[in-house]
Amino acid sequence: MQTFLPFPDFRKSLEYLDDARLWKQVLETYQLANGQWPHHHASKMWTGYHGSLHDYGYVNVRVALERGINVPYKHIDYFNVEKNHPKPWWFGDERFHKSHLENLHWKWKPIGKQPMYVWPVHKHEWEFIRFGIRITRNKKPVVGIRKELVDSMTTTGKPCQFLLENFECMLNMRRVE
Repeated sequence: MQTFLPFPDFRKSLEYLDDARLWKQVLETYQLANGQWPHHHASKMWTGYHGSLHDYGYVNVRVALERGINVPYKHIDYFNVEKNHPKPWWFGDERFHKSHLENLHWKWKPIGKQPMYVWPVHKHEWEFIRFGIRITRNKKPVVGIRKELVDSMTTTGKPCQFLLENFECMLNMRRVE
């Protein structure tokens, strides 16, 4: 489940995808817009911005049709109007878009370690995900990260630069519930 946004522009992000991923975006955006996967990061990041998600779906369908991808009528009908709703608070955040771009490149050519996703979950609250392992959320540190790093990230509302630049400390962590 994903809504790929490697750039702070819906059309540019979707045109950057290959046909298979673009089709998956149409399907997954439709699922998210209909309330499926409510606890997934991709769903949480659009909370409160359903209209903007709908706009993303509209551009999804249009780019897919322009490429000649066969899009079911229910998707075309559902995403039939773009209204330019307000974008989410995280839209345009360089860390977020960069993490999507790096993961997209890694999916095309998986060399080395998979980059970490930066997920917005609540206003100015982020989750850092690598290999499906949650790194931090709500000031609950995960095994292997020093408490002062987590504190510096959660009290300022901004991701700690150290976490973004130094992934080595995150390799062998277990999820903390």
